Amino acid sequence: MQAISLAEFETQPLLNKEEYRLLPILEQITKDLGNGYRIIIQTTLGEVLCARAKTKEMQRQANASINSKRLDFAIVDSAGILKLAIEYQGSGH
Repeated sequence: MQAISLAEFETQPLLNKEEYRLLPILEQITKDLGNGYRIIIQTTLGEVLCARAKTKEMQRQANASINSKRLDFAIVDSAGILKLAIEYQGSGH
């Protein structure tokens, strides 16, 4: 908490310019699909996946590994369940 209290923060965009140009296209496709599908941007894999493993320690390690990875775009159904993950390989990658 001390490091946070001593730092200054500024906002930054969630998407790069290429991803931002892709967003309205994906939003329209998602809308056209109907059925309550929604698009989520820049979410961690740990938000949409949960590891199951033989031991609690293996499960913890697997979940910790995916928590640091994120999806550029995720399409979820009306219950919030991941249906499609999109990793955009633009010039920023």
